[in-house]
Formats: sequence, structure tokens, C-alpha cells
Amino acid sequence: MKMSKSLTQAIMLCLIASTPLTAIAASDDECGIWLCAPLGFAPGDCAGPHRAMIRRLHKLQSPLPSLSSCGSNVKSDVIAHDGRAAYIPSHDVCIEYKEETVYTNIGPKKTTKCVAYGPSGDSWVKDRYCNPNCGSTGCHPDPKGCTRTDYYVEVSNADGTIIGQPYFFNID
Repeated sequence: MKMSKSLTQAIMLCLIASTPLTAIAASDDECGIWLCAPLGFAPGDCAGPHRAMIRRLHKLQSPLPSLSSCGSNVKSDVIAHDGRAAYIPSHDVCIEYKEETVYTNIGPKKTTKCVAYGPSGDSWVKDRYCNPNCGSTGCHPDPKGCTRTDYYVEVSNADGTIIGQPYFFNID
């Protein structure tokens, strides 16, 4: 028996419409990024999620999958933010000052002098690229002291409270 073309199209349309759409689910390791990033990818159980995040970045994807792709029972008021950050390596900073009064011909003047230096620790400026600003007078990086641009990811509640710590990393 031969069906008409319009009847065949109507049956196909009904079959397509009745087929449930399934979202592409993220892997367990990809979903684990949501748990491991705020912990700084602690060694052990977070090795797989860390590899999954790096793999996603190399594929030019967001470091985290959509939270909805990780299951239907996930907390919807948790959000992620990712981007680039200017990296400023540890450098010596003054950690102890001494205040002195110097007497000049116009009266006393208070001066502050550094008496002890210590390391600042590495730091990052979120949502900024490191711009070397090199010219005829040398390089004057912006932000001051930066040497490269890294990535970061952070997880927070809907009110903006960061869960754990931002995770900074370099894949270059």
C-alpha cells in the first residue's frame, strides 16, 4: 500500500514530536569540576575533574559544564564565573615601618622609613589581561608587576558569596 507524501510527513512529525528530547549530559569528571574548583582541585579525587576542565579549555569551551547538564536535582542558585586574570608574582614589599620626626627649618616633619622587607605572595587581578606596555623607556606592565595572563574559575551562591576560593591556573 502506497502512502501519500503528506501522510508520511504527518506521521514523521508525530514521531519526532513524541520523542523526548534528552540533553547531552556532562561526564562525572566534568560535573566534578563544580565540587573541586572551590577546593583548589585537591589531590586524589579531583584529578579527573581537573583533567576534564583542562580538556574543556583546549576545546575552547567554558571550564565548567552547565550545572543543569549534571542532573535534575542540582541546586539552581549556584553559579560559576570564569575569565582571565593578570598574574603578579611574589615580590619584596615593606612589612615593617619606622616613623621618625625630622626637624627642618620650617618645623618638624614626620617621615616613614621601611625597616623590614618580606615576600608579598603571588596575586592575581581578576578580569584583567597583563599588558606589558613596552616602549622606548622600557616595559611598564599594567597592572603593575604582572608577568602573564592566567585563567580563573570561581563558584558562588546567587547572592555573590564565593564558595571556597577562586582557582587560578595557567595552561600555556
